[in-house]
Amino acid sequence: MRNIRNHDHTSYAQNELPFVLTILPDGDAVRFSDVNWWSDCVQGVPSVCILGEKLFRARHAYDNRSKTWYPKNDDKLLANICLKINYKLEGRYHRVQYGLGLGDGETIIVGADVTHGGKGLDQGCPSMAGVVACRGDKKSDYLASARIQSNNTEFIEHLEDMMVERLEQYKIAKRPIQTTLLVVGKRHHARFYPNPNDKKSNLKAGACVDEEVIAPNQFAFYLQSHDSPLGTARTGHYVVVVDDCEYGAQEL
Repeated sequence: MRNIRNHDHTSYAQNELPFVLTILPDGDAVRFSDVNWWSDCVQGVPSVCILGEKLFRARHAYDNRSKTWYPKNDDKLLANICLKINYKLEGRYHRVQYGLGLGDGETIIVGADVTHGGKGLDQGCPSMAGVVACRGDKKSDYLASARIQSNNTEFIEHLEDMMVERLEQYKIAKRPIQTTLLVVGKRHHARFYPNPNDKKSNLKAGACVDEEVIAPNQFAFYLQSHDSPLGTARTGHYVVVVDDCEYGAQEL
């Protein structure tokens, strides 16, 4: 494969190339990084990379008896590929139901988190903090700000700067803003099961626990936000720190 970092390419973005689908021969991380760097940073063209092996498995299944492959679609894998392509083409695959003022065009949903380098990496490797905020009334399209910060620091050091960027993009920075702030944690020891005699099943998506196991002095609840068919699901622990909008427990 040619070194695309040093190759002089025609600007495909100027020629209105809408999308690039790249089928990779293997899981080489450098090749994957180069392709994404070229499409995102050099050409400004949306792209998705797929391993050739994954694409083959999406259309075939293996018969252990005959030791051969036969045509069969893997709907889940194909759906995941389509979701990535749809997202890169600025399509929508979900929307927030109206309520809580979310359809008024002046409500912004913000998320923030920090990710750290894996174990065994250089202790000087910085952590990465990010803030995402929705744009548009459907609340399905999010823009992001990101900063590097001190190694293994949970506190978001440049939160104010990133919030200003997101608010300016949303064009409501000069208006009075009411805030409802929730902190979501999964580093807890609470586990929930639909049946006390069945420790292998997980709660269904949307299950909410807001009684009995909640601290009496906190506005908090546990929410299973997605299906988890394998392993033991870690239900998100939501703590409402600020509720200037006065949504209350039922609305949230």
